Amino acid sequence: MGKSILFIGPYRQSDGWGDFALDYIRSLLTTYNAISISPVYMSNQIRRELPQDIDFNHLENNAKKHYDITIQHVLPPLFTKIHNTKNIGICQFDTYSIDNSYWEIFINQLDTLIVNTTDEASIFKKSKLYTKIKCVPRPINLQKFDVEPVPRPTQLQFYNILENTDRDNLDALLIAFYREFKIWERASLYLYSNNPSQTNEKVEQLKTKLRLFKDNKLYKPLHILPLINTDEIHQKHHCFISTNMSVGLSLNHMEAVGFNNQVIVNGFSTAYPVLITNPPLKEIYNGRNTWKSIHIDVLQKKMRRIFNMFYKQDITGINSQWYVDCERNKDLLQAHSYKFVGERLNDLF
Repeated sequence: MGKSILFIGPYRQSDGWGDFALDYIRSLLTTYNAISISPVYMSNQIRRELPQDIDFNHLENNAKKHYDITIQHVLPPLFTKIHNTKNIGICQFDTYSIDNSYWEIFINQLDTLIVNTTDEASIFKKSKLYTKIKCVPRPINLQKFDVEPVPRPTQLQFYNILENTDRDNLDALLIAFYREFKIWERASLYLYSNNPSQTNEKVEQLKTKLRLFKDNKLYKPLHILPLINTDEIHQKHHCFISTNMSVGLSLNHMEAVGFNNQVIVNGFSTAYPVLITNPPLKEIYNGRNTWKSIHIDVLQKKMRRIFNMFYKQDITGINSQWYVDCERNKDLLQAHSYKFVGERLNDLF
C-alpha cells in the first residue's frame, strides 16, 4: 500500500491555474498512493463543468485523519505549515528574481518546493531558502495530440496567443516582424487576444513610434483575432512565436510542440529551440521583480530561418528539416506525460 496524500489546489477554477492543478491530480492518480483532494480558490473564475475522467466525489469525500504527505498548489503567500505531515508546495514562477517578494518566509515552512524548470530552481536556490527545491516537469495530456492532421495554409503563418499584460513584450515581436519581412513576402502574423481592440490600439501606437514608413498603411498587415479554443489555434498555423518575458514554461508553447508546429520562444526555462536572452530587464510590474527580454536581431534571424525552411522543399515536395525539427521537439514532450510526472513525484514521497 502506498502513502496517503492530500492535494490542495485550485482545480475547480476555469483558468490556467485550474487546468494545471487538474493535470497534477491526473499525474498523482498514476501512482500507487491513496489520493484525496481539496479545492482552494485564488480567483473568481469557477469551472462550471468538471472533467469526467476524475472521480471528484470520491477524491473529495475520502478524507483521512492523517496524511503522510500534503501537497499545496497555491501562490507562496498561501503556503501553510501543517503539522505531522510532509509539506510539499508546487509553485510556478514568472520573473527572474524573487527579491522584495518576502516569499522566502512562506516557502521555508515547507519540506520541499516543486518547480517545473531548472531555471526556476536556480532562481529559488539563489534566494534565502533552506527548503529543498526539486524540479518536476509540468504535466500535460499527450493524448490530445493524437488527432488527424488538419490541412494548413500554403503560406507561412506565425502566431502568438497574448495575455494582454506587459510581459507579453509585444513591441519586440512587432518590431522584429516589421523589420524582417517586406510587405510582399509570403509570411503573416496572427495575434490572438481576449481584447482585440486593445491589441489593435497597441499595434497602431507602435507603428507610429517606429516610423519605418510615413504612412501606417504601408506596414505589413497583421491579423488580430479574438481568443478561441487554443487547440484549434495551434492546428491552424505553422509557427508559434512568443516574446513573453515569463520564466515559467508556457502551456501554449507545449501545445504548439504537441501539434507539430515550429516554436520560437524566449530561451529561458525550456529545452526547445529558442532565442538568446538579454541581461535582466527591470520592469515596474509585479513587485519590482526582474524580467528577461530578448535580442530583437536574434528573433529576426530565427523568423527568417523558419521562413527559409518553410519554403525549402525536396523533389518529393516534402520539407524534411521542418518535420525533423517538429518530431524532435515532440519527443521531448514525453517527459511531461502523466505517468512520467507521477513517477517523478513518487520519487519525492
